[in-house]
Amino acid sequence: MSERNVRFEWQWRGADLACLCALTALALLALALRWPGRQSCPTGVPSVDRLRLLQIAQRLDPNVESAASLRRLPMIGPARARSIVAYRQAAASQPAFRTPDDLEAVSGIGPAVIYRARPYLWPGQALLDGEADR
Repeated sequence: MSERNVRFEWQWRGADLACLCALTALALLALALRWPGRQSCPTGVPSVDRLRLLQIAQRLDPNVESAASLRRLPMIGPARARSIVAYRQAAASQPAFRTPDDLEAVSGIGPAVIYRARPYLWPGQALLDGEADR
């Protein structure tokens, strides 16, 4: 039995090419007519971060805020807020948190939490006293 190299070449028929060209032309026409009225993003809808900033309305100082106030921060629930207050009360040095990174010493708070909460934190008393080195 001999092996034959069978090669199939597919070719467009004239009707197929005409249909493909017509559909492509219609798609390009629809895109061209719709393009000028297109908006990249809605202008009246604030982003999620802006909503969070509006909700908080001010930056929070973890050295003086209550647990209820700290719960407004992203990724800070009741347990983490209580841990922050307990650490602050047990800290020998005042203020306990000179920078947002100092919150990492609190149990249950890691770099991801600090990254999300950083825009909303302000260790104000430490900065006013001139004790913050960073």
